[in-house]
Amino acid sequence: MIRQTQSLPSKVPDFFIVGSAKCGTTTLFHHLSQHPDVFLPTIDKEPGYYCDTWGTTDPDYYFGLFSGREPHQITGEASTPYLTCPASPALIASANPRAKIIILLRNPAERAFSLYLQMVKTGLEFLTPFEAALEAETSRAGLDPHSNLVPGYYFNYLYFESGRYEVQLRRYRENFPESQILVILFEDLVADLAGVKRKVFQFLGVEPIETHDEEIQNPARYPALVPAQFLIKHRLEDPSRRAGIFTGIRLARTLKNLNLRFGKVPRVSPRTYNSLVRRYAGSIEETSRMIGRDLSAWQIPRPE
Repeated sequence: MIRQTQSLPSKVPDFFIVGSAKCGTTTLFHHLSQHPDVFLPTIDKEPGYYCDTWGTTDPDYYFGLFSGREPHQITGEASTPYLTCPASPALIASANPRAKIIILLRNPAERAFSLYLQMVKTGLEFLTPFEAALEAETSRAGLDPHSNLVPGYYFNYLYFESGRYEVQLRRYRENFPESQILVILFEDLVADLAGVKRKVFQFLGVEPIETHDEEIQNPARYPALVPAQFLIKHRLEDPSRRAGIFTGIRLARTLKNLNLRFGKVPRVSPRTYNSLVRRYAGSIEETSRMIGRDLSAWQIPRPE
């Protein structure tokens, strides 16, 4: 799908936070949005315009998100599908070859389980437990990403495959010089948020400032009844949104939150975690080489 940008070149964002999902993108977005020289569309954090299988396709809507930008501000957006969608790097580069790209990475085994929790929480995943979703990945990988059989963003259902960072990094390096790509580790974000913010501000060419923290962004929650969460979203919330029935939308959100209130967040079993670590071994080593960071901590097994 071709994204229309030719007539609106001045409105194409200057930078993109492209993911990975569940690696701190919301936290980084929150802190960057506080900078007076940075404009981010808080009304729609993940428009996904430069993804050919998900997101808005309306150029008027997308570029309208940046209409509040002041002349001195640089613009950016944060759509995590841009990292896993194979088409996104070329689409972004075609729109703005000088764009700066921010990529956040996390221990892929931990990220896979965290992504699963997020998908269940939002009503996009109906399989439980996590091991069942991992087992289904083989059959799901054979689906057409554009098919109506995929109830959400296709690549988010590929919990293992979407954590192969070396594949995703390679696509961006094929479309952008390394000087325009900044890779941040989730572990650094947790251990030294102030240092990461300074690095990002410098990368974007704006003065470092102090920003304030708020409550934890995207906290993990889990519904008491996983299939019910899926049905509420797809049988009530989504149809109500398409029809503009606001009472239906509010009712769906109330039911989903009630379901989450009585659920208990599970933990990934050590056996499943260690199996993922072994499967990711080659990917982790290649990612380590590409970004010049020691990622051996990602390969430490957990006691079973």
